[in-house]
Amino acid sequence: MNSFNPMDVSNCKLPVVNKGITLTEIPNRISVFFEIGNCTCHCDGCHSPELWDTNYTIPNMTVQEIVDYVDEQYKLGANAVVLMGGMNNKDVSKDVFTILLLELSTRQVGIYVGSDDLKWLPLLPVRWIKAGGYEKDKGGLDSPTTNQRFYEYDPTNRVWEDKTKEYFQRSDNNEEENL
Repeated sequence: MNSFNPMDVSNCKLPVVNKGITLTEIPNRISVFFEIGNCTCHCDGCHSPELWDTNYTIPNMTVQEIVDYVDEQYKLGANAVVLMGGMNNKDVSKDVFTILLLELSTRQVGIYVGSDDLKWLPLLPVRWIKAGGYEKDKGGLDSPTTNQRFYEYDPTNRVWEDKTKEYFQRSDNNEEENL
């Protein structure tokens, strides 16, 4: 019988559906992104329903492969990592996500969690968190009625600050001032 060895990250796999670079997910950052499949939230109006399907989003990328890809992209100018999608995942334990976050701890990391259950996160090396399931009638982060929140960790004061309005809900006047 194979036993799980948390020190052997090569055996820990995640269902990565897509990966690449984005300029829009983390404000003022060039982010390496990973869309994680098998999301169990199934939010009505979700912009990424392809992340739900467990028929083709089998664990296919090891933690080490993810770290290696991040390292390659950092050499090319990336300065953040964002994990999106299946953080609420029936096929991948929170332990594997924890191992991945610990392996990425020397980088700036953001995660998108499709719920408000953040109890397992505060002790992990994460700089940004997008929390809350998408509610179609309330809109996304750019909507003033959204239930979702974008938090940034302030290491000096050791607190999570809600940056939703600052980063995503700017008024037209603020946009003109920033031009």
